Amino acid sequence: MGTARIAILFVSLAISGCTERNPAYCGDGFCIDPARPYCDLDGAFQETSGTCIAVECEPLEFAVCRGDIAITCSGSGNDYDETQCSLGCEPGAGGCRQCRANTQCEVATPICDSETSHCRQCRTDDECDSKVCDLAMGTCVPEASVVYASPDGMGTCSLAQPCALASAITLATNAVVTPTVRMLPGTYDSSLEVRTPTAAPLEVVATQADILVVGSVRAVVVKDGASVNIRNLSATGELLVQCGNANAPFSSLSIRGASFKTAGAASVVDMTRCNLNLTDSEVSMNASGSAITTSDDSSLRADRVHMHANIVGATIIVAGARTSVEITNSLLENVFPAVFTSDTTSPGSRLTFAYDTFVLSHSLDQGAPGDICEGSTVALRSVLFENSVLASQGAFESVGNLNPLKCTFTNTILSHQTGAPPGTIVVDPQFIDVANRDFHLKPSSPAIDIAVSGTINVGHDLDGTLRPQGSSPDLGAYEHHP
Repeated sequence: MGTARIAILFVSLAISGCTERNPAYCGDGFCIDPARPYCDLDGAFQETSGTCIAVECEPLEFAVCRGDIAITCSGSGNDYDETQCSLGCEPGAGGCRQCRANTQCEVATPICDSETSHCRQCRTDDECDSKVCDLAMGTCVPEASVVYASPDGMGTCSLAQPCALASAITLATNAVVTPTVRMLPGTYDSSLEVRTPTAAPLEVVATQADILVVGSVRAVVVKDGASVNIRNLSATGELLVQCGNANAPFSSLSIRGASFKTAGAASVVDMTRCNLNLTDSEVSMNASGSAITTSDDSSLRADRVHMHANIVGATIIVAGARTSVEITNSLLENVFPAVFTSDTTSPGSRLTFAYDTFVLSHSLDQGAPGDICEGSTVALRSVLFENSVLASQGAFESVGNLNPLKCTFTNTILSHQTGAPPGTIVVDPQFIDVANRDFHLKPSSPAIDIAVSGTINVGHDLDGTLRPQGSSPDLGAYEHHP
């Protein structure tokens, strides 16, 4: 081989060696080594930028933003996919933003979350432009489907020009399609009164609205067959709620998220020919009187309710005939059931307390009217305490002069009692801090994990905590967190 040909061969080999691509290089955005498939252009995954890297990641998990590009683990978990985000990439959104404003969201998920930049369902009324969120659906109620009231309203019942509460109720009850009534924030000095049946139950949203009444004026009146659902109302007065009336069609009232306060020695709620559901609410009494009074043909269902008398004891008076009372997951401080039923025919009246905590300033019967568990058996009346706690705050018995044939107990703790009546456990329930009215259970409480299946089974407690947190639900209003 000649000298010239040898020189050419060496030059060719040299050129070939210089042009062979480094498999770690991706300055041009491309990787050729299947073992290192992803080009880390800006060094987001390692210190050296422009380098092809091996990938091992959780499939479809967001990794990082590169400007307006979201980098996400591939479905196979050994590479990264890149997505151009039209609204920008946001780490808090887990990649591409879905929205920057509510107007970019669909009806089913109308709220652009400020933290995640994703569309979601509404959670509060104030999130919606209409000031009304349908909490069950998570959607905003259209403004055209709402009539608006304000404390000093004199307008057309629109959001821009709200009207007086009585005018809003009249407009809503006369409508062919029943709208929602929104009581805008503020203090009202007139009753929320509904006396007309509507095509569908009248929905009243009262978030941040208060009714303040005096004397014999009631904050809420639902009667003559009306059906009303009220949410988030606060009311203060001597007489607060009347549901139903004698010699009239049955009325129906549902109250959720309410706060009722009274300084009078009268009844907070009076019922006659009424079906009342009271949920997630507080009833505070600063004087003796009745928290709830039921009369003939009444049905009360209360769940997650805190009733307390701050000075002296109050009562839940069950009177008349054909009355049904069911209270669950509730805390009753110095509130005593009292019964004056007058049933003469079946089915009679029935009172059931399940997963409740009674904190008593004296015995359930001692000094309280009605003799709920005292005296002779009444054939057409039944009283049941189930999976509950009755805790006296003193040396007196939880239930005074107890006739076990008049009250039935199932798996219920009595903190002080002579002997142990059938279905009861006489023991200290061990509240966390009685002095500061914290009636949650200590970890050592004998009420934990011992509830039994009964006539009523519940899935949550007064705080909304799911039951059970352990092997079985706990007794009383509160479920202990392990």
